[in-house]
Amino acid sequence: MGIILIGAFNFTRDNINGNLSGEFFNNLTGVARIETATPLNPTSEFTGQYNTAWRDSDRKTATLSIRNINNTKYQLEWIDDRGGLLFEGEGIVTNEVLWGYYHK
Repeated sequence: MGIILIGAFNFTRDNINGNLSGEFFNNLTGVARIETATPLNPTSEFTGQYNTAWRDSDRKTATLSIRNINNTKYQLEWIDDRGGLLFEGEGIVTNEVLWGYYHK
């Protein structure tokens, strides 16, 4: 079994163009990092697909898919450019912020 990665994130949504901005951390980095996402199919909520970018030791990019799975819970998947699953997670929205956890 490889190294297990578990982390937490938050995203806020720009109501003008739908961009997401947020922070994340995980058990391997131990420090908060910035992640940004540009919508591919904008909606009035957090749901949809986004081009997302962040920096660990180097710049990373992926497609972020956010689905509402019931009235309060969201499912997130970060997909690499080859269609492979990088991370998956769940979150909830409180005070217009999407808060959640992710893992590898």
